[in-house]
Amino acid sequence: MKLLLDTHTLIWFVYSPKKIPLKTLRLIERPETDVWFSTLSIWEISLKFSLGKLSLKNITPEGIVDAAKEQDFNSVTISEKDALVFATLPRHFHSDPFDRMLIGQAIERGLTFVSGESGLDHYKKLGLKWLW
Repeated sequence: MKLLLDTHTLIWFVYSPKKIPLKTLRLIERPETDVWFSTLSIWEISLKFSLGKLSLKNITPEGIVDAAKEQDFNSVTISEKDALVFATLPRHFHSDPFDRMLIGQAIERGLTFVSGESGLDHYKKLGLKWLW
């Protein structure tokens, strides 16, 4: 299975794995699971951290990247196609541009989106696979 972690899922995996449902956590931890995080999530973390809206326990945003790479997670960069798909996603389900871009990346790459966000069912008809 190929998973794309939502930003909060990535943070919780590093700091508070108990916030992730046990079944989902075990799936992420399986050696055969192909886990991805987006550079968009790192941008979101860095932005919120720099504005004082995100407190990280004795670590910097770079530490999250290091922790993800130690887990052998792969990174997804933002492509031109991602930027263009963003315009086609309905925003009335998710007004947060970071969430919509991550949803678009998951759809475009055929990855299952791992998120506790609500309203994701609305994107299933566009091809989103998600779990929590």
